Amino acid sequence: MASKLFSTIVKAIKSGEPELLEFADLPPEDSTLVLESLFDPINHFEDYNFRVHFSAPDRHLRVVMPSYLHEAAGGWLVRQHGRWRARGLIDDAADEAIVMLPSPRVTNFIGQYAGSVKEPDFSFIPVDPNGLPREFPSVILESGWASTIPDLVDDCRVWHQGSGKCVRVVILVKTYKPNTQNQVRATLEVSHTRPGAVVTVTQMSVFPIPNALLPDPTITMEELFGGLCPAGHNPATALPLEVGQLRQILEQCIIGAGYIPA
Repeated sequence: MASKLFSTIVKAIKSGEPELLEFADLPPEDSTLVLESLFDPINHFEDYNFRVHFSAPDRHLRVVMPSYLHEAAGGWLVRQHGRWRARGLIDDAADEAIVMLPSPRVTNFIGQYAGSVKEPDFSFIPVDPNGLPREFPSVILESGWASTIPDLVDDCRVWHQGSGKCVRVVILVKTYKPNTQNQVRATLEVSHTRPGAVVTVTQMSVFPIPNALLPDPTITMEELFGGLCPAGHNPATALPLEVGQLRQILEQCIIGAGYIPA
């Protein structure tokens, strides 16, 4: 089974289609072999653009071949950071205390999530005073088509619990396969936690545009810097996540992909 599974994934990686593959209830020996093969330098898959998500307790593997539409949310988050800087919410010193990376591979999950693999679409990783990046990002983004197996894996739970709540904020931007009118729905979910606290989640529709618009969600400086806010910055300072900007970028990309925003 592992050989057939690996062959299917390699074909998609090399062709870029389909954009999403999912495999549920994988035997441990199959998932181990497939993951080792995907990450083995001898196979030269680093020349291709794909992202891997494996939840060990759920034995669920998701492989993403990101499209222009998939990457739209990452572009939005980069723009948000630029706006925080332009408004003076983050100064030069604070900016040097954070690393922004697209799709870093995270494999050091703990507890029941040990053995899991995540490659977020964008991440903010705080830098400790010693100049070294932390073990986990503080804020991550996952985007793309919604799972074909809904409710099987709670991505927020994997990030929050599997990092010991070092990952303070999980941002999920999901698009849904077009309906019979070729319309694509999109949603935004922002999940917050910290050590010793429960998880709180804000969910909203991006498309269709709701009649009553909700306030933009925010993250705090304390969350962005993983509990160690740079000197001169208020940990409670709110950094807005502008949904209108996300809507504008997604609309362009949805139309560019040949669909219609719902």
